[in-house]
Amino acid sequence: MYGNVAYIEYVKGTDKGESSEGDMVNSVWELGTPDVNYTGQAVVEPCESFTSGTTAISFAPAIAGSIRLLDANGAQVDNADGEHPATASDAGVITQTSFKAGKSASDVKKIAYIYDNVTIPQEKLPTLKAQLKNIGLEAKARRIAVFYSQMAAFQAKTDYGFDLADGLAEQAVAQLSYEIDTEICDMLINAADEYAAEHATGVADFSKTLPVGVNMADHYASFAAKIEELKQVVYMRTKKFVPTFMLAAADIMPVLNFVPGFQAASVSDISGPYFAGTLNGIKVYVTPNIASGKFVLGVNQGAMQASAGVYAPYMPVVPTQLLGFADGGMSQGWSTMYDAKILNAALLVPSAVVA
Repeated sequence: MYGNVAYIEYVKGTDKGESSEGDMVNSVWELGTPDVNYTGQAVVEPCESFTSGTTAISFAPAIAGSIRLLDANGAQVDNADGEHPATASDAGVITQTSFKAGKSASDVKKIAYIYDNVTIPQEKLPTLKAQLKNIGLEAKARRIAVFYSQMAAFQAKTDYGFDLADGLAEQAVAQLSYEIDTEICDMLINAADEYAAEHATGVADFSKTLPVGVNMADHYASFAAKIEELKQVVYMRTKKFVPTFMLAAADIMPVLNFVPGFQAASVSDISGPYFAGTLNGIKVYVTPNIASGKFVLGVNQGAMQASAGVYAPYMPVVPTQLLGFADGGMSQGWSTMYDAKILNAALLVPSAVVA
């Protein structure tokens, strides 16, 4: 009853310039911060000690005339007239004895240079590594049973034409589904709030208060612009995803219905969370277990490795056989096993509609 979500994460395998070994390049959920110099000739690397006027660079040989010694803020501290430029040996030892007025070797904190990455052999190259990672899943159970009287079932069928056994079975399965759906919605809502508490979105809530001179229909239609701002929050976090679904409170629907891109779904037999329609390609679900005026945007790409969370059923809803006892009592049970877990909270962003 254990499983896992396996995925590959690609990381840098070499310290080079401002990149360190282990820095994430790409994963199924996001792209790392790019270092445009990692695979190129340019290097800007930290220098721990230059007090003696010499140090060794990481990538050699350096091209003559390209070496610049910098302070912690990136300002050049070696002489600017070019008469005494820093030199480098073939082994990569940098030497500089002349500095700007008021500056010395101890001010050198970074070294910028261009190295020869064409001539072979290359003793050191920027590298890429793959790491296999796993997120564990552990199945948990939900169970429910029904008990009723054979005589009550006969009376319901005879007097009202109602099959008590079928009605109880349908209600039992619906209760399991309702609780699971609610659990998943709670999980997504809470994860979105927790992530936003540490990573502010910078996007203000949408106010229903009408600006001066703007009618309600036009103002509510501008809610689409707020959605686009929130979509860009997720994109900038991951650089590869935008939201595909929305969990919304019921009192947001009057606003959504004025948005030109909203297409309402045919709704019937509502039981708890339900699919309300699409907003410019985003699937909108209304759920009762969310604060008034609140909504959450998230990513679900179908594959577990590209979604904010996962619902992993280990065993579907399975019934036991209907049992009848000598006293006329009838009994039947239903069970399911599954796990639900957040995979990447960065794919969730909360917001609200306020008065």
